[in-house]
Amino acid sequence: RTLYLNSEAKEKKSFNFFIKIFDFMASLVSTFCAFFFFLFFNISLTPVLGQVIFEDGYSVTTVIDGNKIKINPYSIIPVSGDTHFIILDSSASTFYTLSHNKDSDITVTKLTGNGPGYADGSLDKAKFNKPRSFAVDSKGNIYVADMKNMHAIRKISKSGVTTIAGGYSKTPGRADGPGLNASFSDDNELSFIPKRCTLMISEHGTRLVREIQL
Repeated sequence: RTLYLNSEAKEKKSFNFFIKIFDFMASLVSTFCAFFFFLFFNISLTPVLGQVIFEDGYSVTTVIDGNKIKINPYSIIPVSGDTHFIILDSSASTFYTLSHNKDSDITVTKLTGNGPGYADGSLDKAKFNKPRSFAVDSKGNIYVADMKNMHAIRKISKSGVTTIAGGYSKTPGRADGPGLNASFSDDNELSFIPKRCTLMISEHGTRLVREIQL
């Protein structure tokens, strides 16, 4: 028995055939995309994430809320023992003292800094320019990398604020020698070494490690 399809039936059959081909190709493309997406992100993320081993037994407690006392703590360093600290508010160019005893009594007091600027002298008049690194020696003196103030290294003591190195060059440098002639990079970190009684300076810009004898 012979069957004959009219033209409308042939067109419908042909249309369905192309629809199946299109669905197959779309499925194939989606599969390849998913494969390469997984391959790319698996290779990229594995070295970054690695293996996380969580150690239990630790808890976090807020000591001070800067929002309530209008300070923005950038860094904190202990001064003596475990109850007195120096807080740097870099954005306000201001230093604070923090007293925090074992009874949880907390006192925050402004030490020095009166907005951005460059002024040595008494603690109530001295100015800094958004410093980001400081160190404290065994006597409680504070050394500040005040790089936006002509790359100066400055000292805060009970008697006031002084400049001990740099402070004259508007451009970064790497000159050694007496403090007045020394120059520093734009970006560095300070560390006090008690046994050597020295101030170590790691300079990111010049890739140098410098030392100031105290």
